Amino acid sequence: MTQPTTQPTLAIEIDITHIERNPKQPREWFNNDELNNLAASIREHGIIQPLIVTPANGNGIHTLIAGERRLIAAGRAERQTVPAIIRGVTSEQDYLILALVENVDRSEMTPVEEGNGYIALRAQGMSNAEIARKVGVPDSRVGNCINCAALPEQTRALINKGQLFISNQF
Repeated sequence: MTQPTTQPTLAIEIDITHIERNPKQPREWFNNDELNNLAASIREHGIIQPLIVTPANGNGIHTLIAGERRLIAAGRAERQTVPAIIRGVTSEQDYLILALVENVDRSEMTPVEEGNGYIALRAQGMSNAEIARKVGVPDSRVGNCINCAALPEQTRALINKGQLFISNQF
C-alpha cells in the first residue's frame, strides 16, 4: 500500500471544540450504548489511543482523520481535551481513504457505509481494484459493498440497523 500522508508526530492535547468531523467520513451510524460505555471507560481510564487529526487551519481548527467514536465519547465524558497525533493529508481523496482504512475492519461500520465510501472514490476516478489495494481489502468486498449501497433505502436501513446482516463479511 502506498503511503498517502506524512508520518505522525508526538501526541498532543487538543481542545475538543477545535476538532471538526472528517467531511469524507463514510460512517454515519454509531451505537449509542457502545458510545456510553466508551464514555464511561474514558472517565475511568482516559483515552488510551490518540485521535489522528490534520494540522490546524487558519482558524485553529483540526479535521479529524481517525477516532470519531473516541471524540464523541470524550464529549459525553465531559473531557475538555483529547490526545491527538497531527498528521498531514495531501488530498481530499486521502481523507476518505484513511477514514475507510480506520473503519473497514470494525464490525460497527455497515456494508452500506463502506459502499458509500467506495462509491465516492469511484466518483473520483478510482477503479474497484485500486480502491481495494489502497484500503487493503479484496476486490470482491469493494463490489459487494457498492452493491449494498445501491440497494433500496428500506433495505439499506435494515442493513444499517444490523437487522439484515449479522456482520459485514460476505
